[in-house]
Amino acid sequence: MSRNYKYSSLPSDDNAIPYFTLDYTRTAYFLSSVVCFAFVFCIVWSITFNFYESTNTHCHVTNILPSISAAIGSYSPQKEIWRIAIFINVTPRFFITNFYKKYFEEILSPIAQLFGNIACLFNYFELIALAGLSNWSSTDNYPIHKFCFLTFILTSVVHMIITCYLLQRHRIIPSTNLETLSLKWKWKLFVINISSFLLAAYCFMRHTWYCEPYVYSFFAFAEYVIVFSNIAFHTTSVLDFHGKKVICDKFGIYLA
Repeated sequence: MSRNYKYSSLPSDDNAIPYFTLDYTRTAYFLSSVVCFAFVFCIVWSITFNFYESTNTHCHVTNILPSISAAIGSYSPQKEIWRIAIFINVTPRFFITNFYKKYFEEILSPIAQLFGNIACLFNYFELIALAGLSNWSSTDNYPIHKFCFLTFILTSVVHMIITCYLLQRHRIIPSTNLETLSLKWKWKLFVINISSFLLAAYCFMRHTWYCEPYVYSFFAFAEYVIVFSNIAFHTTSVLDFHGKKVICDKFGIYLA
C-alpha cells in the first residue's frame, strides 16, 4: 500500500522548486549513526585514556565501565565530540517530530489526535533535555545536569508509551507491513528501555548504599542500553516513513 502523505505544517505547492531534497531513510540512519559513533567513541576513549578517573566513585571500589556522565561530559576530547554529535542530531529531530505530528493527524482517529500532539510535545521536551544534559555535565553544573537527565528519562518514556499505545489502538488507516514491523520494534525497544532504567536505578542505589565492586559498572552498562534503545526507537521512523523524501522549498521542510 502506498500513501502520498505530505507531513508539513505549511502549505505545499507541486510547482515549487525545492532548495534541496533528501532521502529520509538515509538521513535518519546518518543522524542515528553520528550519535552512536560519538557515544561509542566517548566510552572507548574514556576507558583507554581516562580509566581510573572515569570509573572511580566515592566508594573507591573496583569498576570497569564509566558512567555516561563521566564518559561524555568530564574529559576532552570526549565532551567536545559528544556535543558536536548532539548539535548535529537535535535540530533535525525537531523536524522529524513535526513529521510525526502530521503523520498522527493523518492516521489516528480524531479523538486520539490530541494525545498524538501530547506525545510530540513530550518528544520536544526530550530533545531540549538531551541538549541540556549534553551541554552541562555533572561536573560543570550538577543540579542542571541532574534536572535535564531526569527530564530526559521521564519525557522519553512517556513519549514512547503514548506513541506505542496510539499506533496500537487508535489507527483509522490500516498499517503497511513496514508500519506493523515498526510498531513491533517500538514495543520491544520500549520494554528494553524501561527495564534498563529500572536496572540502572537499582544498581545506582545499591552502589550508593553498599559500595560493592562492579555494581556501578552494571549501572553504567544499563545506562548504555537506555541510550541505544532510545536511539533505536527513534530510528524505527525509517519504517514509518519508508520511501519518503525530505523536501525543503519556499513553504518549509516536509515529507512527501
